[in-house]
Amino acid sequence: MENEVKVLREDEDCKCCKTSKCRCSCYMGNASTVYGLGVIGALIYFISNASGCVSILLGILKAILWPAFIVFNLLKFMSL
Repeated sequence: MENEVKVLREDEDCKCCKTSKCRCSCYMGNASTVYGLGVIGALIYFISNASGCVSILLGILKAILWPAFIVFNLLKFMSL
C-alpha cells in the first residue's frame, strides 16, 4: 500500500521523517524551544550589560550555560 503512513518510535531511525510518507515522534519537543528562547533572552541581557570585549565573550558563555547556573543556585538555596 503506497498511501500508508509509518509511525516511528523514539528508538527507531528518524531519517524517513524527511519524506512526506512518514510521521515521526522523535523530536525534541518544547524543551528546545524554551531553552532557545532563554538563550536569546540571556544573550540580550548579558550583552547589553557588557562593557568590553571580554565581558561580551563571558556574556555569550553565560547565556549558553544559564540552566546550570539556575540548578546550582536552586540546590544551594535548598541546602542540598
